[in-house]
Amino acid sequence: MEKKNVGLGLASTLFGVMFFVLAFQIPEKKVQSSSPSMFPKFISCLMIIAGLLLVLREYVQSKHRDSESSAVKIENKGLVFGAIAAMVLYALLMDSVGFVICSVLYLFGSMFMLDRSRSAKEILKKLLISIVLTGVIYYVFAGMFHANLPTGILGG
Repeated sequence: MEKKNVGLGLASTLFGVMFFVLAFQIPEKKVQSSSPSMFPKFISCLMIIAGLLLVLREYVQSKHRDSESSAVKIENKGLVFGAIAAMVLYALLMDSVGFVICSVLYLFGSMFMLDRSRSAKEILKKLLISIVLTGVIYYVFAGMFHANLPTGILGG
């Protein structure tokens, strides 16, 4: 068995359980049909299922694996750690800076980091995609689902 995959599967399952339990601390609104905690609970369940499937897959493959290693080699570890750091920073700054600003900066930064083209046209395209996508997500969750998204510095 690949210890890395088993560890990742167990970590995903553990985080899924933690997020599922923490989702019950989200205040419920009595005026809407679905609660604000529904989406975090759904994502938590997906994390738990994905983690368990990864562990199960490794167990099954270990029974049928030949002597060759099938481990995935990560070419650019700095890019992986940069993406993880960006996600952590996004989560930490969400309440103080706000959903709109954090999301635009996170999406733009991620696209900028993953796609190395630096022409003015490409940068403008990435910025426009970040703004439009954030606007659509904001409209769906705040406008349609009536979810309270962090306003941060824009909320006063």
